[in-house]
This record gives sequence, C-alpha cells and structure tokens, in this order.
Amino acid sequence: MKSNHVYSKLYYHIVWKTKNKEPNIKNEFKKDLYLYIGQIIKTKGWHLIAIGGIENHVHILIQMQPQNTISDLVCKIKSNSSRFIKLNFDSKFAWQEGYGVLTVDRHSVKRIKNYILNQEEHHKINI
Repeated sequence: MKSNHVYSKLYYHIVWKTKNKEPNIKNEFKKDLYLYIGQIIKTKGWHLIAIGGIENHVHILIQMQPQNTISDLVCKIKSNSSRFIKLNFDSKFAWQEGYGVLTVDRHSVKRIKNYILNQEEHHKINI
C-alpha cells in the first residue's frame, strides 16, 4: 500500500571500511570521493547530512524514506564509488565486505554530525 499521508524522519549512521582496513582513501581524492557519494545519495532522493572518515573508513549520516532500504543504499554507494576510485585514482581500490549501521534519534543528529565531520581529529586523539 502506497500512501502520500506518511510522515517519517529516519536517520542512519553508516560506516564501512576499505578492504583489509588498508589506508587507501588518499587525501588527493578524498574530497572528490565524498562529493561523488553525495551525488549518489542525492540522485536517489536521500538526504546526506554528513560525510567523513579517515584513510581506511567512511562514515555517513543520512535521512531517508521508509520505502528505501539500507542495503540498497550501501550497495549502490559502495559499488559506484569503488568503480569511481578505480577508474580515476587507484585501480586496485576495494571496499571491505559489509558495513555497520545505527539508527539515530532526531535529538542526536547534531552530535553524530559533529562526530562524523571531525573524524580525523577524533582518530588523532584515539591513536
């Protein structure tokens, strides 16, 4: 049943790593990668709130509609972004299988967004 009378605000924090946790997300193309992932999300009608990470993993915070599935989203992002990196920057690049996903309540969105946008600083402190 499809209804135009559905209200939803579903937030997800998603994380995935490079294959074998190798430090393969280079600063030379990180910004291009994030822009590319943002375009995939926008094209699918989802809303990117934040993206960040370090050389071996990516975090995103998104808001999406209930008719979409997380597995479809992550599959599209990982497959397309992997191809993008291989064609433009590193022919041997690969993502690790799987991902982590957490739901986020609306009161935590700002805190999670700041955490994602400050990944490099967070990992410097926790090394």
